Amino acid sequence: MAADTYLSNYALSDDPVTIKQSERLKAQITVTGQFLFPGDPMSVVISKPGGSRSGLSDKQFLGAESQSLVNFLKSVQW
Repeated sequence: MAADTYLSNYALSDDPVTIKQSERLKAQITVTGQFLFPGDPMSVVISKPGGSRSGLSDKQFLGAESQSLVNFLKSVQW
């Protein structure tokens, strides 16, 4: 995944995205969405189509790690 490669190339060894897997997963989603939704929070990036600012399509989240985080976020009572 390109977002993971980006993080591997630019994250420092003591950054949370390097140390903690859950932070890395959130960062992957955020990095992926920033090209289409610059500066928007992750909640906008993963929002479903139909709103005023629809998020990324499902095909962006086909990787096992991304899918795991997406499923977790969908199950949380916001």
